[in-house]
Parts: sequence; C-alpha cells; structure tokens
Amino acid sequence: MSGYIAICHRWEWIFYGFGIVATIWAILWFIIIKDSPADDNWILKSEKKFILDSLNPVESPGTPWRAILTSLPVYAIGMAHFAYCWGYNTYLTIIPLYLQDVLDYDTDGHYHTMISCISYILITLLLFPSGYLADWLQMNNYLSTTQVRKFFNNISFFLQMALLLMSGYFKDLVAVIACSSLSVGLGALAMSGFLANSLDIAPQYSSIILGISNSFAVLPGVLMPFLSGHIIQTPSDSEYKTMFFIASAVYLFGFFFYAIFASGKVQPWAILHRQPSISLEILESDVKSQNVSRENSKYRK
Repeated sequence: MSGYIAICHRWEWIFYGFGIVATIWAILWFIIIKDSPADDNWILKSEKKFILDSLNPVESPGTPWRAILTSLPVYAIGMAHFAYCWGYNTYLTIIPLYLQDVLDYDTDGHYHTMISCISYILITLLLFPSGYLADWLQMNNYLSTTQVRKFFNNISFFLQMALLLMSGYFKDLVAVIACSSLSVGLGALAMSGFLANSLDIAPQYSSIILGISNSFAVLPGVLMPFLSGHIIQTPSDSEYKTMFFIASAVYLFGFFFYAIFASGKVQPWAILHRQPSISLEILESDVKSQNVSRENSKYRK
C-alpha cells in the first residue's frame, strides 16, 4: 500500500494516511475501552454481572523486578524476539539492496510494490491457522504448553534460517524473492511461540515482559545499519552472503537459547494468592451470629 501511495501521490501521504488512521483508532480506544468491566457501558448487564461474579480479589504484592530481570524464561523470550527482528530487518534492508546491486533488479517500480506484499499476505494466511493449531495441540494434551511454544518457535526459526541462506546462493530473481518472502511469512509460526509466551509464564506481568522483549527487538534496527555499512563496501556478492550468514547465525542462536531456557509454566514469582470470594449472605450471617453471642454473654454476666 505504501508503494502505491508513494507512486500515485507523494511520499508524505504515507505518513499522513497512517497517521490519520492511528488518530481515529486512538480516539475510538479512549471512547470504548474502560479500566474495569464495571465501568463498561458497551456490554449487557447480564454479561457484566457474569464477569464481575467470576472475579476473585487477588493480593498485589508489587512488581517483582529482581525476579523478572533474573529469569531465564524471560530472557529466552527476549532473545527469540531479537533473532526474529534481526531476520526481519535483513528482509527489509538487505534483500532490496541485494536485488538491486547483485541481480540488477529495479526496486523502484510497481512490480516491486507487489512483491513486497507477498510476505505479509503469507503472514496473514498462516497466523490464524497456526494459532488454532497451537491451541488444539495444547487443549487435547498432545503437547504441553512448553512443548507447543518451543515447537512453533523453533520450526519457524529453522525454516527462516534455511530460506534466508538459500536466498544468498540463488542468482535467479524469482527464486530469491520466493525464498526471502517465504522466510518472512513463516515468521507467523513464531507468533504462537515466543510472542505468546509471556502470558504463560506470568499472566499478570505479561505487559512488562513484552516491554522488555520489545527492548531486545529494537536492537537489530540499530545494529544492522552499522554492521551492513561496515561489511558492504563494494558492494559484492560475497559481502551480501556475509550478511545472510550473520542473520542465519542469529536465528540459530535464538533457536538454541529458546529451546534450552524457554518455559510454558507459570513462574514461582508470578503466582498470586487469590483471596476467598465471600458472598454478602455469609457476611450477614456472621454478623448476626456475633451479635447473638454478645447478647448471650451479657445475660450470663
């Protein structure tokens, strides 16, 4: 879409268009979303009562920062996110340059706009089926939560690594585009791996863990331009192969780190003790019994 906007209009409208959409979304968010189900006016009263009745108060001891920052499963999520985004940034920055410098392909035309959509179409097609399959395997006890996360994450990383390496050895334009696009598209499988994992290990702290994970994820966007600028000088085929080897090595590192240290179990520091839900009738009966006992004690005196 951005390619067509830049060609048919001006490049500034890429930012204007998505900025307008984001602003509309933010306005709707503040209007519709509430802090608590009790404040939500968009749901039925019966649904609201069901939600509120099913909630039990929990103790809030505060955020266990030390436990989070020293947890290997948390770092497994972060390292997997780092590896995923390194490969993704390779697709965004290195592949177009490789097509232009080595394969003499014009990356400024309408055809390139269509090609850049392929990977995102694949992500859309694979994302929902892989999520349903992951849940099905888990609910039917074919695999544990830990096994499901590792399976989807690591099969995604392995295939992405292999396809990215193949992209550097093919000299056929169609083959390179197919391998690189499929490599990014198969990243949808990893969404059922590391990206959902924070909800498994610490549901109430998942937003904090995802924030830490995103901190790892932005590093490839900072490091890759410096690294590619240092390695790609001529530019030549061998220099681009070096970048593909580095990306594959990062995938391999993420593969093994996640396979060894990831977990699908709630961590001990993330277990909150639920307070018993006490109904109003029980409280009233307790108060009455206490009053009766007090009256009896007065008569005895």
